[in-house]
Amino acid sequence: MTLAGCIKVVGRGAAGSRALTRDQACEAFGQLLDAPEHGVEAGAFLMAMRMKGESLDELCGFLDAAHARCLALPSDAPVVLLPSPNGARRLPLLPPLLALLLARQGLRVLVTTPTPHPAEEARRLTTPAVLAALGLPLAHAASDIAGAWRRGEPAFTTLGTVCPGLQRVLDLRWAMGVRGPGHSIAKMLRPLAPGVPTLRVVNHTHPEFGALMRAWAEQERVDAMLLRGLEDETVAAPRKPGAASELISGV
Repeated sequence: MTLAGCIKVVGRGAAGSRALTRDQACEAFGQLLDAPEHGVEAGAFLMAMRMKGESLDELCGFLDAAHARCLALPSDAPVVLLPSPNGARRLPLLPPLLALLLARQGLRVLVTTPTPHPAEEARRLTTPAVLAALGLPLAHAASDIAGAWRRGEPAFTTLGTVCPGLQRVLDLRWAMGVRGPGHSIAKMLRPLAPGVPTLRVVNHTHPEFGALMRAWAEQERVDAMLLRGLEDETVAAPRKPGAASELISGV
């Protein structure tokens, strides 16, 4: 199905819109990921999805498309995935510290972050900025990630390195003015080879999204820690002491 065909399904308003099947969602998002440049149809599709809201099948289909096009990093030890998708405006940015502390405990950690846009760097503190201040390098290739793990360090990399098409989709935010479903996929992405034991730490800022993430983890048998995040970052919100995390086992 073309993007125009998908827009006709999801973009008919509150009364007329319908959800895509998992296969349709995978095909549509795959077209976005494969496009070197994006036109009107891409923005229209993402905006229609934002207005309708993603179903579980749609999110799973989008993630299927991303996984078919991202790195599949090998690892002979379990990996903790810490997406750092947003940066911080009001409170400290804690994912880099969390990654360093986990690595100090002997855990293998991979932090993924979007390539910062100049407009975002002007109003948010981002993980790449923190790393630059600490003198820590970003990994620009699979060999860099493997090297960090051999040294017992957390690996920090960009979505542009592990899944270039997803980074291009995220960059549409600056033309659209709002986020699209790609930001959810960035939190769910697993750029690891099949069979590598993985714990995905996934945050949410709205209870509805938390429920959707729980349904995804249970359906797909994902090992995940779901928590109410800090400014959309993967650490527990210190101003919400009652916001508990939830550990879901895919076994």
